[in-house]
Amino acid sequence: MRWIKYLKSTFIFLLVFFGALELFSLVLTKNRLLLFNDAPALYLKNRVNDDENWRTEKSEWGAWHKYNHSFLHEKSCFNVIYKTNEVGARDDSFNLTNNENINKSRYVLLGDSFAEGVGVEKSKISESILEKLLNMDILNFGVGGSVGPVQYEMIYNSLARKYPHDGVIIYFLPSNDFTDNDYQYWVESGASYFKYSGNKNVERYRPYYRKNGSDGYDIFYPNNGLKRDQWDYVDPSLGFFLKRFVVDNFWFSNVLLTIKQVVKSDLKFNSGLVKREYSGYFDATADQQKAAIYFMRRLVKSINKPVTLVVIPRGEDFIRLSNGEKKENQFWYKEFIKLEKESGMKFIDLASYKPNNVNSLFLNCDGHWSEFGNEWAANQIASSMRAKSN
Repeated sequence: MRWIKYLKSTFIFLLVFFGALELFSLVLTKNRLLLFNDAPALYLKNRVNDDENWRTEKSEWGAWHKYNHSFLHEKSCFNVIYKTNEVGARDDSFNLTNNENINKSRYVLLGDSFAEGVGVEKSKISESILEKLLNMDILNFGVGGSVGPVQYEMIYNSLARKYPHDGVIIYFLPSNDFTDNDYQYWVESGASYFKYSGNKNVERYRPYYRKNGSDGYDIFYPNNGLKRDQWDYVDPSLGFFLKRFVVDNFWFSNVLLTIKQVVKSDLKFNSGLVKREYSGYFDATADQQKAAIYFMRRLVKSINKPVTLVVIPRGEDFIRLSNGEKKENQFWYKEFIKLEKESGMKFIDLASYKPNNVNSLFLNCDGHWSEFGNEWAANQIASSMRAKSN
């Protein structure tokens, strides 16, 4: 019977210990004293801490939004309702007969989640601000969900081109646009697969590039790719399940994530055992850069209207640039400069407009542009586009 008493004492000790840890973590999180201060999904009103519920994979380009859909996306630093129109874009109706802006200049916006405006109200995303600054109507075809240059071209040719427009704005995010359509990258990371109805070998439905001869590229889809209405990526491993369970239900997950980040940073800066953070400006492989440039060049030259190409830096890009690394030496940067001269497009690198506080550009619980980041970007883009037209 002694072992029963021992187990009972151990259980009570663990219960008190984890209860105290949870309470302590709650206090730290509420006062934003940790590196991670997200509320567990259990405590969110809609119990959702990602934005997959408004996305589908049934389009040709593999990632789009549900039509005429409304979805509440809640995280610790924002609470936003996303609404889509009759074609699935996060924008007002594209029905020209009912559009009050029909007499204004009209542009198409292509890009990923930064164009889409994750985490920010529609009226405060860069597209909406640009409309006011430039007195034009912008049709927002931006969409998140691992969308890159291959899909930008598909979205334009299959959907956006159908709507009368006077020009195109393209957001290019080096942080992931070099890897979004690289099939080998996703296979090696393990993120191309998901568990669906018990099948661990089904892949997400996405177009990827592959070389066609020495200079060209083809597009292909995985043979076991599955079109779906609802995203439900699940890593079938026990480790992933336990991690997701802790993050979704306990405040002390923020403490664990903070400790992990501190240890990682300490190793990175003191011992060099951990690689520095990825920078799309400097770390994309030669093949990834060549493929992305191939599709971007083909897209720009097919538009036959004024094009503005906007390159978006992330935090690590700013750090590397501040440390003296030269973006001008990168293949992709040279090619965009060359494309600007060849096609007459306007090339805007937002890294050239670094604000005093880079961190203020991004949501502290997410990494996408904050309201300030959207306003900052819109102001730089509008100023450059005005200068181009004069």
